[in-house]
Amino acid sequence: MEDLALVRGGPMRSLGTDVAPSPRRLIPLKRLRMINIGEWPSASTIARLLSHLSLPRKTEMYIWGNVLRDQEDIGSLLPSDTSHLLFLQNIREWFCIRQTDPTYIAFKLIAVCNGTLHTIGSFYISQITPSAVSRFPLSKVRSLTLREDATQFRRLRVSEWRAMLGLLPALRACRRISAEHESIDIISAASPTVPPIPTQCPPSQLHSRRGSMSRVKDSRNHRGARSSRLAHLHSGSRAQ
Repeated sequence: MEDLALVRGGPMRSLGTDVAPSPRRLIPLKRLRMINIGEWPSASTIARLLSHLSLPRKTEMYIWGNVLRDQEDIGSLLPSDTSHLLFLQNIREWFCIRQTDPTYIAFKLIAVCNGTLHTIGSFYISQITPSAVSRFPLSKVRSLTLREDATQFRRLRVSEWRAMLGLLPALRACRRISAEHESIDIISAASPTVPPIPTQCPPSQLHSRRGSMSRVKDSRNHRGARSSRLAHLHSGSRAQ
């Protein structure tokens, strides 16, 4: 099998009423190129499916629809042990885009393909907390692209950005598609507090696509000689 599409599927029984799964019963799908999971009843049912599959590095995974229920977050999509999901083990880039599609306000896309994690859609803060995101192996991520629709969601605070960046020890480049003041939040999160402490990334080199980054530069200058986690921060205005 090379392609597997499961739309509006999944078990209908709750975890409490379903038959207990056999421990470590894995079904190897060594040739699977793509698994497409759409409009399942909950994240927990998706995690149950993935807990029984052994998938190679080349597999692309697409999870989409209104798949998070009640107190679920994106971490709820994955089983507690992901070592048999080899395509998750080499994530080097992350696109995190929080925005709302007016025609489908609950739509979300969580995808992993070619070493890139995509989290796109109407995520609440509680659904993308650092503890939830940490379920994905992100220690090799070197590039991060961000966008937030601040009119629809509360923006992440500096403390939340700091915790999020702490999950990315190999991060070297961050591209921000958003308002100028939100770029300052990331700069604040990436900069250590006084007194300076050792950082895992070299001093930051700030790059701007537009002439509107003076406030961000001033913010960095105000921090004196404090080093940053990032090697590159690209910032631009909100996409039209």
